[in-house]
Amino acid sequence: MIKLTTKYYNIFPVKEYWFCDNKKEIINSKPWFFWTINFYQTNLSLDLKNKKIFNTWIIDLNKNLEEIFKNFNSSTKWKINKINRLISWEQVSIFNNTEYKIDFIVLKNPNKQDIKEFIKFYNKFAKQKWLHWLNINIFNKFNKNIIITKILLNNIATIFHVYLIDNDDKITRLLYSASLFRNENKDIKKLIWWLNHWHHYKDIELFQNLYFNTYDFWGIYQWKDISKTNIAKFKIWFWPQLITQYHYIKEWFLFKYLYKIKKKILW
Repeated sequence: MIKLTTKYYNIFPVKEYWFCDNKKEIINSKPWFFWTINFYQTNLSLDLKNKKIFNTWIIDLNKNLEEIFKNFNSSTKWKINKINRLISWEQVSIFNNTEYKIDFIVLKNPNKQDIKEFIKFYNKFAKQKWLHWLNINIFNKFNKNIIITKILLNNIATIFHVYLIDNDDKITRLLYSASLFRNENKDIKKLIWWLNHWHHYKDIELFQNLYFNTYDFWGIYQWKDISKTNIAKFKIWFWPQLITQYHYIKEWFLFKYLYKIKKKILW
């Protein structure tokens, strides 16, 4: 379980619990000194208000890595094997008669500069995909509970993954994933597409070596949005297990009224 404290609009304190399966903790918690108390991704289905169903895909890291790899979609396995063949002992690969240096970087304790680098990268990606931008305040609450992995192509960051880490229950949950290839030429796009698959494989291998039990792909998207459909298809290719979890939001009694006032002012 992870306990985090953050602030709503940098003023009102909010408490977050991730992966909490303690029934008493969820039921008895009262937001007396907090704007809200949020329980995310618990396995307990309780009869409480503000309950939300959350479906996600996971991979059991207690399985042998070869067994995990064997379950991948054949196309995904081909791409991962292709990258492994392209990479020589010196980490130099030849792709369409062009040399590319590929590095897999792990930041177990990312500092402020590492996070700023990721945010700058992600916001470029978000601009292309019409997503919400990130800022440093979003990461302040995570403290030591994140790990960042990235792929460097010719010493230039090309893909980033950010994970939320539960060191007690040994759960790793994908928070953010971003890659920049949409303005590249056809060959680079193909190579980065292959590297996207390889990156997840390397992450799975990493967390297994760190003795984690669960690799969480971060939710399931609705099929109505084409871009999110592609994300869902990408995750399915790794043949993960579908599970149902729950969110519970406990609000301070004045929260609803103040929130309604805020909405009226903004509108």
